[in-house]
Amino acid sequence: MAENRILGIFPRLASRRSLPDPTYGNISLLYQGKHVNVSPEKALQLSAVYRAVDLISGAVAMLPITLFANGNRLNNDLSYLLNYEPNNILTRYQLVKLLMIDVLQKGNAFCLIVRSGKQVEELRYIKPENVTILYNEDTNRKRYRVKTGNTTKEYDDTDIIHLMNFTLDGITGKPVLWAAKHSLGIAYASENTAENYFEKGGAVTGILSSKAMLNPKQKQEVRTQWQEVMAVDGGGIAVLGADMTFTPITMSASDAQLLETRHFNVEEIARFYGISPTLLGDLTKSSYATFEATSLDFLTNCLQPRLINIEQELNRKLLLRREKQQEKMHFAFETEDLLRCTKTEMAQYYRDMINNGVMTVNEVRRKLDFEPVAGGDENYIQLNMTTLTGVQNNNNNGQEN
Repeated sequence: MAENRILGIFPRLASRRSLPDPTYGNISLLYQGKHVNVSPEKALQLSAVYRAVDLISGAVAMLPITLFANGNRLNNDLSYLLNYEPNNILTRYQLVKLLMIDVLQKGNAFCLIVRSGKQVEELRYIKPENVTILYNEDTNRKRYRVKTGNTTKEYDDTDIIHLMNFTLDGITGKPVLWAAKHSLGIAYASENTAENYFEKGGAVTGILSSKAMLNPKQKQEVRTQWQEVMAVDGGGIAVLGADMTFTPITMSASDAQLLETRHFNVEEIARFYGISPTLLGDLTKSSYATFEATSLDFLTNCLQPRLINIEQELNRKLLLRREKQQEKMHFAFETEDLLRCTKTEMAQYYRDMINNGVMTVNEVRRKLDFEPVAGGDENYIQLNMTTLTGVQNNNNNGQEN
């Protein structure tokens, strides 16, 4: 029994949690009255889904990841790995973007930590489809079975960075598609309706009527001839018999509420991904003031929880307990770039930081990719500022004199 647990082969089937699961791969949507399996890749064909995933993953990937120790920035090999070259084929931006796309669309993202002793040498991306999670309920431990080509290997929890989206059990994450499947079904149906609508030129159908009685065979012949003449690709002019008339039945897009439905789809998808519809291209209620508030809301409510999720997983898997407890080491995303709006506002921000002694001149220059200057590492503060205690002491000294 002990040997089986060391190998990660647990005796009780209930102790295993497996990925991929049908719920995490293709999502069954109710589409045109029948269930259709939609993969995460197919969901990206909806413009609102593509924009939401691209926006969130790109925003997270562009932010620098800083390693701190006792309040100071560290520029060691681990910091270089996370900010420049995590492996031989991907940049940091590409790796983080891939992981975030997997988190959003598949619920789970995986990255193999390649070590040489205690030194982290490489962070290697793993497709979620190639990972099986093995969970032992008795020991509350996870192992990962990873398939690479024709080989399969098992790894400890400390060797795999595992990012989860919404989770119900703490073992596997749920993709956004899992929660939004009904809304995406409506979105697919409305997109298909729009396609059919414009292919038919807005004419839903029509009625061919005849004064003479037609048998079923004659009706079918008339229908076939009409469709051949009025086909969308060919076009043409229909010539009716002397005793036949055509009455078109048309319905505008507004009457079918098609435009309203497609607009609602954008709002609904934006709600599931936690971002404002304005960021998905819906500018019906936007303004400059709204855009500023939207940018702050995007950082606070959409990105910040995901950033903390990544930071804590990196802290747990890449840092030793001694480093976290004694040296206060931790990873943190720098989100200042997302809050910059104009050069004037950025200049005012750095001016306040320098004047209040929060940042040095060289710290500001480094953020702007400028070379440091002599004497630029000193903190400055305005001379006409003092503490309340200082003001009271000066008043008392003046009264005594």
